[in-house]
Amino acid sequence: MNIKFLAVTAFVWMSVAPASAAVVYQDSTGASLQNWSGRLGMDFQVNSPILVTGLGAFDNGTFSNLDGVNGNGVMVAIFDVTTGLRVGNAASFTNSGSYTQIGGDAFQTVSSFVLGPGEYSIVSVDDRNFNASGNPNGFQNLDSLGGAISFNGPSRFDSVSTLGLPTSADGPPVDRYDAGTFIASVPEASTWAMVILGFFGVGFMAYRRKDAPRLRFV
Repeated sequence: MNIKFLAVTAFVWMSVAPASAAVVYQDSTGASLQNWSGRLGMDFQVNSPILVTGLGAFDNGTFSNLDGVNGNGVMVAIFDVTTGLRVGNAASFTNSGSYTQIGGDAFQTVSSFVLGPGEYSIVSVDDRNFNASGNPNGFQNLDSLGGAISFNGPSRFDSVSTLGLPTSADGPPVDRYDAGTFIASVPEASTWAMVILGFFGVGFMAYRRKDAPRLRFV
């Protein structure tokens, strides 16, 4: 394999590594659990690209709640609202897993992925969640990552037990449910410039390799 291709590829991946990451939705403990066994989603708008490095599930500060309402664990993922497709990897939580507890949420690291500008929803299935029921959500702290994210709602729900984008929109507030959450960061502009240059380099080397003369034996 082309050594230069490997070097540039490694450069690209190192470039997107964040210096630090913030919990975008951080829940506190002490909420009254709703125990919805279907899907719950919270929509958000990405205004400038962010890098997601971790996914979390609301457990009210107790790992045992991660067994889920039906005892099969909790699944969390991010979905593109326009296409309905999942973006990046999903995360699976169980009451016997090893996670990082931050407030009322348990987090695990996932292979990092970029969310470009657009509408997304963080979705959790079978979570022992909290429902603000139309009132301001006093159990949730929102971090806009300096304006990279807007919390425009709505919250979503349905009774389906498999991971996917919920089909029904719920009423206010926009952060109605404490269910799925994630960790993300906003790389600096210089980092994105290096990423773009790196991908151009990868494309150029692939083009050169494709057009390289080949020896023919007759």
